[in-house]
Amino acid sequence: MARRPSAKRYAEAIFELAVEEQNLEGWADDLTNVAQQLESQELVALLDAPHVPITRKQKILNDLFSTTVKARPINLLSLLASRNSIRLLPMVLNEFERMVYAHKGVVLGEIVSAIRLDKTELESIGNQLKNLIGSEVKLDARVDPGILGGFIARVGDKILDGSAKTKLDQMRYSLIGRTG
Repeated sequence: MARRPSAKRYAEAIFELAVEEQNLEGWADDLTNVAQQLESQELVALLDAPHVPITRKQKILNDLFSTTVKARPINLLSLLASRNSIRLLPMVLNEFERMVYAHKGVVLGEIVSAIRLDKTELESIGNQLKNLIGSEVKLDARVDPGILGGFIARVGDKILDGSAKTKLDQMRYSLIGRTG
């Protein structure tokens, strides 16, 4: 059985093409637009179905996107559909965005906090992380009440854990270690 290319390989191919065309933003916009419109599980299932002829899949894609997306991204979608791999598109987009940010010298990171952080707090933490790692940082924020307070930041392979849960766990370990 033939191996299927991974989302990363598709992303690398379109990234090289976008750099060659000097059109990183155009590709990013088109892929984001397409990914948003392909959030329907029924549509993805139809486009990934092996029994649906590729000509029908291409017609669906052209009908959906020919007026809003350039031809090359539609060709990518047709290729994915012909390989019953449309479901890879969100992962392709994530990899492509990561490559675009890296190309611009920006590192992607994630910040997890117990409560929603406002824009000012995110910018402040982003600036601190920028100073720490020496690169621009784009943070994706999410909330996890389970960390109780503080935040956990992940940038590349670095983790900065300032969560209340971790501090309490460390205190508990310290106390148990002393009495045991």
